[in-house]
Amino acid sequence: IEIVDKAKSYMKENKINQWTDDYPNDDVFLTDLKENRLYVAEIDKKIVGMAVLVLDGDEDYNNIDGKWLFDGKYGVIHRIAVNPDYKSQNVAKNLLDFFENKLINLGYNTIRVDTHKDNKSMLRFIEKNGFQKCGIVYIRKTDERIAFEKLLK
Repeated sequence: IEIVDKAKSYMKENKINQWTDDYPNDDVFLTDLKENRLYVAEIDKKIVGMAVLVLDGDEDYNNIDGKWLFDGKYGVIHRIAVNPDYKSQNVAKNLLDFFENKLINLGYNTIRVDTHKDNKSMLRFIEKNGFQKCGIVYIRKTDERIAFEKLLK
């Protein structure tokens, strides 16, 4: 939660209307834990990053203004955050690599992610790591996000 709070502060300071005071919240993360999809990154036994990997698709991705690269089953990364003190240590990249390997081992062909148009650091990360822009999706029916996909095989 401390990492998420720092990410929310960063977004607020940079006028990124992606995470708000009430989202994501404790209930969201408790659901992620119960669903066994919340992962953390550790350095020297300290949690320095976290992300969610959804294996059963995302209802918000069913309608896209654009076109996905692949029509089969896919994994989705949500709620990725890194402690700002560790941003230069490839924490997000290591989480992404872990997710990609997990998905490949489970027989998935693609991984998807979305972000806010103003979240420049996440946009750079996504594009630097081989994702292709596919269009626009609406999270919770109203929040416009740029949607990306990466082929794994």
